Amino acid sequence: MLFKLDEDGSVLEMLLYPETKLAWCARKSLVKDHFGILPPRSDYWVSVYMKAEVNKSPASRFSRYLLYATKAASKT
Repeated sequence: MLFKLDEDGSVLEMLLYPETKLAWCARKSLVKDHFGILPPRSDYWVSVYMKAEVNKSPASRFSRYLLYATKAASKT
C-alpha cells in the first residue's frame, strides 16, 4: 500500500497493489486516518507492507503466547 500524506499526517491518496478484498476493506478506514508521525513535507509518499495470517485454531495465538512466556520465564 502506498499513502500520500499531507503535512499534518492525514491521508490524501492511497494506492493498493494487489487489490485484494482485505486491502479494500482496510482502505475504507485507513483513508480517513492520520499517521502518528508527521511527514517532512506535504505530498509525502509512504509505503506500508501488510501481511495477513490465518490461524487454523482459535487457541493457536494463545498457545504461541504460552510458549513464548515459558521460554522467557526459563531464562530468568
